[in-house]
Amino acid sequence: MGQATIIESLGEGLYRVQLDYDLTPLNGELIRLQAAQDAHFVLLLKALQTLDMKRQATAEAVSASNAVLEQWKQALINETQENPPTLEPPEQNDPETGQPWEDTDRAQEPPFLAAINAARAAVSAPALSRNSQLDAAILALMRSVAATGRITHVDGSGYAAAGRVAAQGYAYDGEIGVGEALALGALSPSAAVQSILRATATKTALLNPAYTDAGVAYVYRAASPYSHHWGAIFATPGVFSTTESPEKDPAKTAADEAGSALDKITVPTVSATQPGKLSAACALTQRAVNEERAADEAVKRLLVESMERNRRIEKLTALKAASLELMDLWMCRFIEDAPVGATVPTADVPGYYDRKTTSRITVMNQRNDPDGLIPDQDLSYIERIVNLVPPGLASTGRLRHAEVMSDSAVFVNLALEPGHLKWRPIWRYGTLISVTGNVCSLLLDAVMARGNAECAALPVDATLELLNVPISYPPCHGEVFEAGDAVLVLFEGQQREHPKVVGFRREPRPCPGGRISWEQIQ
Repeated sequence: MGQATIIESLGEGLYRVQLDYDLTPLNGELIRLQAAQDAHFVLLLKALQTLDMKRQATAEAVSASNAVLEQWKQALINETQENPPTLEPPEQNDPETGQPWEDTDRAQEPPFLAAINAARAAVSAPALSRNSQLDAAILALMRSVAATGRITHVDGSGYAAAGRVAAQGYAYDGEIGVGEALALGALSPSAAVQSILRATATKTALLNPAYTDAGVAYVYRAASPYSHHWGAIFATPGVFSTTESPEKDPAKTAADEAGSALDKITVPTVSATQPGKLSAACALTQRAVNEERAADEAVKRLLVESMERNRRIEKLTALKAASLELMDLWMCRFIEDAPVGATVPTADVPGYYDRKTTSRITVMNQRNDPDGLIPDQDLSYIERIVNLVPPGLASTGRLRHAEVMSDSAVFVNLALEPGHLKWRPIWRYGTLISVTGNVCSLLLDAVMARGNAECAALPVDATLELLNVPISYPPCHGEVFEAGDAVLVLFEGQQREHPKVVGFRREPRPCPGGRISWEQIQ
């Protein structure tokens, strides 16, 4: 037994109603799913950003391997050791101090920025101004790359470009973001810029006309596979200065695990004329490729999880909308005055709510107009196997969607249902065979327990014919019934041995000389 709320009386016992569902668990799950989806989108965004960085790192690793190959070829020509020499400072003294360079690596940075601005000028992009905070942000990364040999845009503390820039106190434009480009193994500033321009992602960052400031860094480390390490970071002043937390997302975790698998590979020892550094560079390139693949797989998993959760949200949202659907139901007795807003019990036949429907037409103003004074009116409606019943006939409760019940609860209910329908029935429809006073014989409508692809539907009736069934339809009882009527049968106490006709399935007739009012049955 469920419940329904009266929305409108259509006359002669036909009402427009809304079934009363317990939507608390459904609403709760929708809130939980949406919150999880919102958090998931944040995680997915970070994972996509990680994937972009890994793709950029792969392209930079390929360029770096090519640069190392050129270094080795040049070493063979010169018959020197494989380690390339340091670069000579273009100026003997630091222009800012007028003194010899404290760190000769810094001498390569002004010509590196000049080469970057030359490339931007060629596409009519404005020149970049050097910024000391951005210098510090990129230098931290380049020292980490030179020390580890790993081509990455995340420093040893776990910060990506935006995080490192914010940590230096540079307030950047959040809409434009922060760009970064690496060039490893290049033997000159101009060669570094050409390496950057060969990869789409780094070329886009270097030539982006929205950027106004830059930080540049150069680090020489002979023990590194690349020896020469060039990096540039690009930004535009703004108001976004909050220090970002270190990256932690599935894509980065998967990439780190994939990359660490190559840590156990030992680069073979070779003579000066063999490409030892090239072998190491190739190994690091493979590492970058593995990390990109792992990050890509992690992003795909996140996307699948998001789609599955979204499908669940869409399904529950559709269920909620269907729960609020209005429907036309017959009261099993001729009661026309149930007030709007009243809660009315329902008889769900055969004992559970079924969404099956049938289009029908009824003729109004016949049953309540015996003298034919009111014109007849055809009314179309959608019939469901549910009736409204007066209070007190059986216990009542609120409907609940199986989709928000536990799997075990759904299984138990479905497992018990065939036995309930067979031995402990509540409601059934039937057709009268004969009527004698307040007793009738009838034929039940056939019912099968619900089946599925693995389990065929089960019959629940040993016999459909019921004899000597009492009729309870106050105040006239069997007087208004006749053979052929479709009726609603209640099994009292859920005992198959005690059936009772309690009303009509559709188009209830009024008792001669009077009707039962809603107030009378309350």
